[in-house]
Amino acid sequence: MKSAFDEFSTETREFSIIGSFLTWKDKIGFINYLEPWMFSIPAASKIFGSIKKIYQDSGKVSHSQIVIDMTDHVNGGYNAEYETFIKNAINAAFPLSKTDIEQFREAAQLRSAKNETVKLIKDTEQGVFSYSQFLDKIDSIRYNFQPISENIKEFEPGTFLDKRLKILQRREESKQVFFGYPSLDLMIPGGQRKKEVSVIASRPGCGKSSLKANLIRSQCELGFRIASIATEQTEEVETDRIDALLTGIPVIALAETPKWEQSDPRIQKIIDANKYIDANWKYYLYVRRDLSTQGVGNWLRRLSDKYGEFDVCYVDLFDRLTDVSVENVTASLIGNKLHYLNQIAEELNIHICVLVQVNRAALKEEKDKRPKLHHLKGSGGYEEVARLVALLHREKYYNSQIVRDEIEINIAKQNNGPSGVGIISKLEFNNQSLLISEKNQAPPNIYE
Repeated sequence: MKSAFDEFSTETREFSIIGSFLTWKDKIGFINYLEPWMFSIPAASKIFGSIKKIYQDSGKVSHSQIVIDMTDHVNGGYNAEYETFIKNAINAAFPLSKTDIEQFREAAQLRSAKNETVKLIKDTEQGVFSYSQFLDKIDSIRYNFQPISENIKEFEPGTFLDKRLKILQRREESKQVFFGYPSLDLMIPGGQRKKEVSVIASRPGCGKSSLKANLIRSQCELGFRIASIATEQTEEVETDRIDALLTGIPVIALAETPKWEQSDPRIQKIIDANKYIDANWKYYLYVRRDLSTQGVGNWLRRLSDKYGEFDVCYVDLFDRLTDVSVENVTASLIGNKLHYLNQIAEELNIHICVLVQVNRAALKEEKDKRPKLHHLKGSGGYEEVARLVALLHREKYYNSQIVRDEIEINIAKQNNGPSGVGIISKLEFNNQSLLISEKNQAPPNIYE
């Protein structure tokens, strides 16, 4: 149904929205849908910022509160310009609907997107951005424009039962993403849950990337759609790992393929393995070093647009993302970046698993070399956002005399099951083929 609000000019809309928050008390809840930058009139932006702050602090907004707040917090204080605006806004007050607010927000986003695009083109012409950076920025502008109805869920009296039943039904129907390792699947109820972020952490050489490759193999074999982002290793290393797992050829031998004879039977094994991947796996690999968390989001959105919904994305390494790999890593920075990835996970209905380096300097001081949560740089950020944190340890890495090479996976944190020092799965590790398997379990033969 068309509203009179549709015919309002941009200026009139801004007056009527501010006025509705001060006049129509049942409309004040719409304030959570908007931000100050969405108002083009400077006075409207500042007044709205004050109204939103007061509302979030007390749940009620009055003219006198606005005067006090702006006097204390706005440059130049509260003046005649703001008083005149508020009077005109009250006179223009309109009984807004959610559709009106959505329309206003989308118009503001479109205006912002146009301005950002013009600036981006100018900066690119002046050599500020490379071609790949330009494409990332364009993607960000495009995907930051999202309808409000997709981001905000409202619960009102009389709706809770119906909405709760729908949530339970959706959870029941959603695909559970398991690891394919019985010991892990028993310890971690629900596996890698959609719309969540998890962490796999260890010091270098203790098996993070090997575990990732094994999980990719296992989950692809189970029919899951898996994406992998490599920010540290080359495409040669990434594909060598998968080939080693599928063929049993040691990774050190795969690195020397230029020395092989053309008749070497191992070449046919590699060909067969990759034919098998093409025919049976839903696996997407993205290798790029100059990548930010925003770039991760952009690629995952493009992937989802092109191929539809998938299940898990591994980011190896999270520490190497350009906006994370900074000199002063803080819990706040880590938390902000993980929150962003969590938003992407929710938006695309996937699970994002980030691989992280343990702080070697901190671990060096410990007698027991098993990593703990506090060994992660910015550990508070990981603890705050990640739903699952797995810490890896290989005792053979520190003591070459040990016969059995095992990877210990300690579930240091999880929201839906047991966690702590004693919650550990021990898996066999073959350092040559990188194969990780349950004890006494024969590796599956992909050619049968």
